[in-house]
Amino acid sequence: MFKFFNKVKKEVVGSADKDFHDWKQQKNAVAKGLLEDFPWLWAIKNHHSWDDGEYTKVNQNMEDLKSVLVQTSDKTRFSVWAITSQACGVFNIKATCFNRSEGNMWAEVIMQQTEILSNILYLVVVDPLWGEDHPTRRITIFRHPEKKRLNELVEHVCQLHGSDARWLISWIE
Repeated sequence: MFKFFNKVKKEVVGSADKDFHDWKQQKNAVAKGLLEDFPWLWAIKNHHSWDDGEYTKVNQNMEDLKSVLVQTSDKTRFSVWAITSQACGVFNIKATCFNRSEGNMWAEVIMQQTEILSNILYLVVVDPLWGEDHPTRRITIFRHPEKKRLNELVEHVCQLHGSDARWLISWIE
């Protein structure tokens, strides 16, 4: 009888180790997949730990993005980044962190700090969950479900709220 229970105990412990190992591999696969699709994630926040895979997600719900865009930039703890199609040395994509602007909602800040010729492919919210000094960040990558650029959505949000924000104009020579 003792041998039987001892064998069962070893199998249960071995099973728990295997489950944890499988879970860890799945988390790593998610992070690896995101890095393959979005190599510019490395540029977003140098303290982000890929062990925290549950804090990284891709969101295609445009209503969720609109709720971010209407928040006042200087009253929120998160930062907003844009991934644009501007030329960049390695990936031909550029990651830009927007500066907060007193009294302006994020949609206005994005319009005033992005050149109109830059297609915004993704907007990324980086949220320091437990304060700036803590290494863990929640990263939400917003993308249009049909892979359309987000410039028009940002402009539409500004118009809905009566903002007179304008895109930063760049000239081609």
